[in-house]
Amino acid sequence: MAAGAKNIAVGDIDGDGVEDALVSSWSSDVLIVLGGQGAFKTVRLQLSDIDNPWGLAVVDLNEDEKSDFVIADGVRSLAAVYLSYDQ
Repeated sequence: MAAGAKNIAVGDIDGDGVEDALVSSWSSDVLIVLGGQGAFKTVRLQLSDIDNPWGLAVVDLNEDEKSDFVIADGVRSLAAVYLSYDQ
């Protein structure tokens, strides 16, 4: 597994008003860095279908005022879309 970040996208992923980051690596993992009041939380997102996570976008796709994110494969014509939802 090669180390290092490939791409970074920024937006409020968890809806707390603080910017978060989505970071793709040279492996098939994507790291979500959730900002907070003086603390950070990281979540490693393991993608089973996206082997080469090159493209990242954080945007409100469904117009619910919460950020969603898209991860696109850099080799195949494939993308994963993650929509926010109320818990």
